[in-house]
Amino acid sequence: MVFEMRKIQGGFTLIELIIVIVILGVLSVIAAPKLIDISSDARIAELKALSGNIKSASNLVYAKAVIQGKQNESLGNAGSIDIDGDGTGDLLIHYGYPNSGDPNALSEILNMEDYMTHRTGYGTPTPILHVANLEVAANYTALQASNCYLTYARAVSIGASPTIILVTSGC
Repeated sequence: MVFEMRKIQGGFTLIELIIVIVILGVLSVIAAPKLIDISSDARIAELKALSGNIKSASNLVYAKAVIQGKQNESLGNAGSIDIDGDGTGDLLIHYGYPNSGDPNALSEILNMEDYMTHRTGYGTPTPILHVANLEVAANYTALQASNCYLTYARAVSIGASPTIILVTSGC
């Protein structure tokens, strides 16, 4: 009677497991930078969305200014419009658009609780509002250093639109 010894393989060998781990390691090194860039893309997309929201809200303010006959008023003419219908001026405007000289101009027309807003150039012909996500910058120094914000400058003449510039080199 001859007994045959057969080896029954019931799992993976150590070499096979090591090879799989090495392959997974190489793939993760290649894929990690791609995943890290996703957060940068998300911050840029958020700024673009905020820019679009500001443009839309500014156009609605302009439409309200046209209805109230104030689209040609500048701050020198005490330009303001009534947003809520109570008969008092709620929002300072400059040629029909929200005034960038008012640090609360954007928060009057948009929910800005997740954003930090800082005004520069007060008293100049074109003050600028700088806006960044609070996760990116909690103060103006951090905002400037982040290079991940947008600027809003009021309309400079009758018929002109406000200027919105995205700064995304540091996002």
